[in-house]
Amino acid sequence: MSSIDEIRDARIKKLELFKKKGINPYPADSKREISLKDAVEGFDNLEKKKTMKWIAGRIMSIR
Repeated sequence: MSSIDEIRDARIKKLELFKKKGINPYPADSKREISLKDAVEGFDNLEKKKTMKWIAGRIMSIR
């Protein structure tokens, strides 16, 4: 298992790599292609087609 310091160093290296590539590691916006409602309603169809879609939201509870 990696130590805390090794994990921290790996994350810092990844952060520096993103910055070198011009990628903002902490963007103020996010990408969403489909609403959560549409994703839930059409889940079976999306799963059968092996379709990937970007959704965004917040988990309010886990049962």
